[in-house]
Amino acid sequence: MQEKSETELLSENLIRAFTQFKRIRLQKLDRKHRPSHWHHMLKHSEFILLMELAEAEQRYPDGISVSDLSGRLRVKPPSITSLIGGLEHKGMLERSMDESDRRIIRIRLKEEGKNVAKEEQRHMVALMKDYVAYMGDEKCRTLTALINETFTFLDSQDQKRK
Repeated sequence: MQEKSETELLSENLIRAFTQFKRIRLQKLDRKHRPSHWHHMLKHSEFILLMELAEAEQRYPDGISVSDLSGRLRVKPPSITSLIGGLEHKGMLERSMDESDRRIIRIRLKEEGKNVAKEEQRHMVALMKDYVAYMGDEKCRTLTALINETFTFLDSQDQKRK
């Protein structure tokens, strides 16, 4: 059996490390700061969608289109459509037709959705503050830079395939 190179071993360790992130469901971490009915009511993907809608709110004051939202989340529009329907049914967001192009559906958070997103943001900041205290400022700066570089690389690879 041929021995693995250092690069192969590092690559396998990176795969294992990234797989660990995939297993994490952030809304399940440290639930004590979150109203208990939210994590029973919302799926992880719905939390992610709410957070993205809250972030997009200033850039898209009339609501974000499904295609823009899917681009920001890097998923296909049909994947988002069912999440939108579920969150709309739960009173978190609303859909409306674009005034200039009736083929375009705009999505906006309702007050309940804004409240949930705001509380989730507060919760995530508290969790990350604990993480910074645990890891230290310098390690967190380095980790942030490395994650950003990683996504830049992965985006460039994705663009090459298109």
